[in-house]
Amino acid sequence: MKMLRAFWDSAVNLDSKAEKLDERHMPVCRAGELSGLWRQGGLENVHEPPQVIAMRFESFVDYWDAFLLGQGPAGVYVKSLSRDQVHALRREVKSRVSPSADNLPIALSSRVWSVRGTVPTRL
Repeated sequence: MKMLRAFWDSAVNLDSKAEKLDERHMPVCRAGELSGLWRQGGLENVHEPPQVIAMRFESFVDYWDAFLLGQGPAGVYVKSLSRDQVHALRREVKSRVSPSADNLPIALSSRVWSVRGTVPTRL
């Protein structure tokens, strides 16, 4: 939640074109979408609880450096930016998640959807 939301809110604040890349627009990212696939597959008693965890980072650098690897939509977006744009995005994200020193630990919440269901009894 906050782990990626801070990134995308910062990116959109600096570059309106980033809105279309925001991971909130990806399929199976909203309540009911994953469980809908299970139901379409014929499963019954489908439950889709969110799992919220605290992601702990040793420092802002520990958090930020993952975006520089080019993985996932956020990483691909960062790789498309100029050096100055990356620095501006870093400053904006840092102001949202860790306005203190770069080397202090931070914890940010993250949510994933889990789903479970049962196969119907076949006679």
